[in-house]
Formats: sequence, C-alpha cells, structure tokens
Amino acid sequence: MQRFFDSTPRPRSGAGVRVVGRGLGLFCLLAACTLTNDGFAPDVVDVAQNAPDAGAPAPAEACAGAACDAGGGGGSGAGDPPDAGAIPPACENGDCLPGPPLELEPSCSDGVQNGEESSVDCGGGCPLSCAVGVGCRSDADCAPGSFCPVSQVCTPASCDDGVANGAEVLVDCGGGECPGCADGAPCTDAVDCGSGVCGGGVCAPPACTDAIRNADETDVDCGGACGATCDAGQGCLADGDCGPGLFCPVSASVCTLAACDDGVRNGAEVLADCGGGDCPGCPDGTDCSSGADCASSSCVGGVCAAPSCNDDVLNQNETGVDCGGGCAANCPTGTGCRGGGDCQSGVCGFCPGGGRCCAAPACNDGLANGTESDVDCGNAACGGCALGATCQVNGDCDSGFCQGGTCADPDICVDGILNGLESAVDCGGADCDPCPDLATCALSTDCANQNCDARGICISCGDGVVDGTETGIDCGGGDPACRRCIAGEACGNNGDCLAGLCVAGVCAN
Repeated sequence: MQRFFDSTPRPRSGAGVRVVGRGLGLFCLLAACTLTNDGFAPDVVDVAQNAPDAGAPAPAEACAGAACDAGGGGGSGAGDPPDAGAIPPACENGDCLPGPPLELEPSCSDGVQNGEESSVDCGGGCPLSCAVGVGCRSDADCAPGSFCPVSQVCTPASCDDGVANGAEVLVDCGGGECPGCADGAPCTDAVDCGSGVCGGGVCAPPACTDAIRNADETDVDCGGACGATCDAGQGCLADGDCGPGLFCPVSASVCTLAACDDGVRNGAEVLADCGGGDCPGCPDGTDCSSGADCASSSCVGGVCAAPSCNDDVLNQNETGVDCGGGCAANCPTGTGCRGGGDCQSGVCGFCPGGGRCCAAPACNDGLANGTESDVDCGNAACGGCALGATCQVNGDCDSGFCQGGTCADPDICVDGILNGLESAVDCGGADCDPCPDLATCALSTDCANQNCDARGICISCGDGVVDGTETGIDCGGGDPACRRCIAGEACGNNGDCLAGLCVAGVCAN
C-alpha cells in the first residue's frame, strides 16, 4: 500500500478527524488511519461536525509528518503485514494507528478495464460503446455501425463482410446501406429489398405496376421489360422504351417527341425525317410499306414509285386522282380543282366544306357541258336549243328538227335554200326527198334513181337497170346522158335508137 506523507501536524481526538490531501487520504478514527477517496487538501476536518476546526491546536499525538501504512503495523518491521490477531501498533512515527485497507468499487469512469467491461470503461455493463479497434466480447459492446467478429475487436460493418451485421436484414443486404435483398427475403421497409417493394414483411418481385423503378425499367414502371410505355421526359435507353411518337436520343437518354426536322430517323420514319405518315414522303426508289411513306404517295412492290396519271393516287400537280393539273383527263364533279380547265364541267366552284371543287353542269353557267348539245340547252333539264344551235337529235331543238347537227326549221325542204342535210336544193339527205337526175348527190340514197355517179351527180345510165326515162337498160329515154340503144334493145321511138330506127319497140339496123 502506498504511503502518504504530510508534514503538517494533525490533531488526534476520540471524535476522530479526517486528514484531507490530494489523492487518497487517511481517516483517523479512534487512533486508526483509514483510506479515503477525498481530495488531499491541507485542511483538518472534524468528521463529527463535517467542518474544519478553526484554529484547533494539534495534540501531541496527532498525525504529523510521516504517513502510516494503512492497516499496517504489528509486523516484524515497518511496512510488513500485521500479525494475525495482533493489536495494531502505532504508526511508524506515532502518528496514528493503522486501519484496514479500503477496497474500491469498479466504475465506468475509473480509467481501468474492470468489472464486466470489454475494454477500458466501455462495453459490458457500461453505457459507452467501444470504438472501432477496441476489444469486445459481443456486437452489443461496439459502437453503432461496427460489430464484434471472432477477433474480438470492434470492426466497421460492411456490405461484403459475409456477416449479417449493422442494419442488414440478411448477410450483406438490406438495411438501407447495403444492396437490397432478393425476392422472398424478410423486410421492414422498401430499402431492404432489391426490388424496392416490401409487402407483408417479404420482398416482392418487381412489377410494371408497383410505382417503383426496379428490375431493368428505365423509369418508374416503364421501359425495359415493361415495353414502350415511357412518356416524354422519362428515362430511356432505346427507342423501344418510349411510347408512340417518341424516341430516345443518345445525347439525353430521355424520351423525346419525335420531329420531322431533328435529323434523326425516329418514330415511324422510313429514313431520317421522311416517311411514316407524319413526315413528308421519301424520294422515289426508297423502301416503303404504304403510299404514306412516299413523296409520290405511290408505293409499288415495296418501293416508292414515280408519280403518273394512272397510278390511282393523287400526286404530282393533279387536282384529283389522276385528273386535272398536268393530266389529260378532267375531273368529275366534286373533285378538287384550280380552274375550270381541271373539270369535266368546265366550272371550278367551291366545295361544301370549303376549298375548290369541280361544280356540276348547270343551265346558267354559260358553258355547253353535261349532256347539253349547246350552251345551256339541248337536254331535258335545260330544254331545246334555238335554230342554228348545235344538236344531236331532234329533241335537242326547240323546232324539234335537227338537220346536219344544227337545229333547223321543219320546212327546210321547201325553203329554196341548200341547207341542212340536203345534197341539192330542197332534196337529198336524210330529211328531204331524193333528188332527180342530174342533181348533186353524195350518196345513192340522195338520188331518186338511186345512182350517184363518180362525179356526185344523180344519173340512171349506169345502174344496170331500166329506170328513169330509159327505154332499155341504161339507154334511150330523154336523159341525154344515157347512150342510145343499139339494135335489139327496147325503144319507144327512133330517137331512142343508135340507128335511128325503132321497129315494133325494138331498135333496128
């Protein structure tokens, strides 16, 4: 036991005094010195009164100067342990009688590893946890975020140490700091699960309806295995992650509205910024799946074809399908037009819903169109045409008489004028009586004798029959154009015969 020395005289009395000093002290009671835990100050304290005795004189026998071995004396020499049962002798210098040693209780602040502590003042029953690198007996001894491995030294917990420690749910997973655990693992929160879904205390597999971005999704419940369901502004890795009309540019990895001027083939485009229906058509010769992919609007055999006026497609400068514009055919009623020349009716009017359309023929449009034979006349709707108007049938005319494609007076065959279909004045043609011999003709039917010769004159002297005034076949008679009959041919008088002799109705020599 350490000796304590103090040169200050101390009183000794039956009531007992406490000698106070820096560190452990001796308590003198009934002439025996006892260790105390008080600070060792140069004051004498009256134990009974628990206050200093002001100016009290120190008795001769009081402790003064040399320290005693607490509980010592009675042995063979100073500092030796006492003999069993011996009355403790006075201290070495007669300061006080030795007393029994004081045993200190372990504490969590005494700077010593004692009691149940796993290291100095930490672990075990102490409130202070042991720091990393300090000895331990169990995980509970170590500060948060660390654990006690087999080495029994507090070690920082990690997500690859092969131990379920820290906040981990299972070995190296869960708890928020480590990767989420596999499907089916126990959980208390979504951060415990690799899928980000904790349901009923168990990690659930990822789904495209769980309102969490998990699995290979490129954004919440879209992209990856969830398909092209991401909206504009949501994350993506490829065009297939984005919804209709969107694409995934490499520069942004965010679903972006496709445009026909972004320099990229996206959306339904066939080539960059063309085809697909929403963008302008692609050039001739480009692959296509429909006319919408082509500038010509004509997709033939999977290739964009050059426009034409017989491709059944409205293209080039046509105003209607294969009509109007540069096409030879004019467009029917209701078809688009730019002017009357595009229309069968010759009239480009206005469509009911707006725009320009070919109008139906009308009886007041100033044109000969529809079934009209002339301008605004010549059909059942518009009525007959006046004299001189063009006609096709008698019904086209007010006069009820169409002669030679012209509406005429029904009395045309007695007007003394060569008109209508007449081949000669008031004769010939389809409407008048046949013409006599020597009248002008165009057809044999124009002649009464049914003979229009090569000169275009009605004659009866070469038709191989006895007609007109002939007395014989193509001879005799009053027509000087007919030859005179020869002997044996019939005659009516000598003038019918070449020899000038008609005997019994027969020309003689």
